[in-house]
Amino acid sequence: SPPSARSIAYAEERAAKKKEREEEGRRRGRLGAKAGHEGVSHRRRADRRVDVDPPARCGGCGGANTRRGADRRKRVIEIPRVRAENIDVMSADAVCAGCGHVTAPVLGIAGTSIGAGLLSEMVMLWKGRCTVQGIADIVRQKYGVSLSAGAVDSALAAAGSMMEAEASAIAESQKEAPYLMIDESGQSIDGHAGQDWLSRAGGPGPSVHVEAAYSRARAVLLELFPTDRPTVTDGYSVYDILEEKQRCAVHLLRESKWLARHPPDRGRADLARGLYGALVDLYRDAKAAAESPDPASAIPGLESRARAIAAAYSGAGMKFGGTLEAAVPNMFTFLRHPGMPPHNNDVERLVREIKVHSKVRGQLKTPAGMRRFGVFMTCMMTWDLRKLNPMDRLRDLFGRQYPACLT
Repeated sequence: SPPSARSIAYAEERAAKKKEREEEGRRRGRLGAKAGHEGVSHRRRADRRVDVDPPARCGGCGGANTRRGADRRKRVIEIPRVRAENIDVMSADAVCAGCGHVTAPVLGIAGTSIGAGLLSEMVMLWKGRCTVQGIADIVRQKYGVSLSAGAVDSALAAAGSMMEAEASAIAESQKEAPYLMIDESGQSIDGHAGQDWLSRAGGPGPSVHVEAAYSRARAVLLELFPTDRPTVTDGYSVYDILEEKQRCAVHLLRESKWLARHPPDRGRADLARGLYGALVDLYRDAKAAAESPDPASAIPGLESRARAIAAAYSGAGMKFGGTLEAAVPNMFTFLRHPGMPPHNNDVERLVREIKVHSKVRGQLKTPAGMRRFGVFMTCMMTWDLRKLNPMDRLRDLFGRQYPACLT
C-alpha cells in the first residue's frame, strides 16, 4: 500500500486506542473534572487572527522551490505589552461659602503614589510569594517603573490599610459560623518565637481569619477568635476553654498508627496493631452514622467503644490510653452539627500556605507588619475559598479611594 494509506491506517489505529483508553478511564472514574470542580478549558473563539508566511525554504533539502501546502493553525494565548504611565491628577480645594471650611479633593490612594491598578498587581505578586525586592524587580522589568524596596513596602502598607475593613468584616462573620476549625503554627517575629493563628469557618459562606501573635497563649485565643462556636481542634490544652469542640480524628489516628508501627516491645505489637484497627473501624462507623437521619443518637454507643479501646491501651501500659480517654467526650461532636468534619485537615492545608509565606519573608518585625500579614492572608484565602477573583476584589477595594476617571 502507498505511504499515505499506511499513515492513515496508523492514525486510525491510534485514534481507536485513545478512545478505548478514555472509555476505560471513564469507567474507572479517572477522566474529566473531579466532583465539584467546574473544570478548565480554553475559549473556543479567537479574538483575532494573525497570518504568518509559510517557510521560505524546504526543511529537507534546503531548496527554495516551495509551494503553499495544507493550512495549519495553532491557538495561542498572549497578552499585550503594558507600560505604566505617569498621570498628573489635577483638581482644586472646595471652599464652603457658608462656613469657609476647605475640603481637599481625593487625588489618589493615601500613603502612596501608586495607582489602583499597579497596586493590585503588587499585592497579587505578594500573594504569589514574592519578596518586597522581588516585587520591585518585576514591576521594573514588566512595566518599566523603577521603585525602591521602601516604596514597595509603603505601597503594601497603604494596601493593607484599605483592606483592613474587609479583613475585619471577615473576622466578624465567623461569630455566626455554624462551626470553626482552628490551628496555629510557628512564626519568627523580630527574632523571637511567635505564632500564626488561623481559623477557618465552615458552612455556606466559608472564610479564613489569620492573625500573627507573639504567643500561643490562651489569652490570644480569647482575644482573637469566638469561643462559643463548635470548633475542630487538636489536643492543645489552650483549646479547653472552647464551649464545644471536636477533637481532630486524624491526630488521634496518627498517634495510634505510630504505636502500631513502633510498639513499646514485641509482646505488645499485636495488641497495638489490633487497637489501631479498632480505632479506624470506630471512625469509619462514626462517618457512616453521619449519613443517617439521626446521627447524634449513635454518639453514646461510639463513646462506649472509644472508652473500651482507651482502657485496653491503658491496661497494656501505653500512655496513649489516657490521651484517648480524655478525648472521648469531644470525639463525636461532629455528629451533632451537619457538615462539620471530624478532622482539621482543611485548616492544616491552609497552614501549609502560611508556612511557605513565612519562609519566604523570613520574619515579621513590627506590630504593623504582623497586622498587614494577617490582613493580606485573611482576605486572599477567604476570596479563594469563595471562588472570588482576588484581582477584581483588589481593584474594587482600591478604586474606592481613587478618582473615578482613572478606574
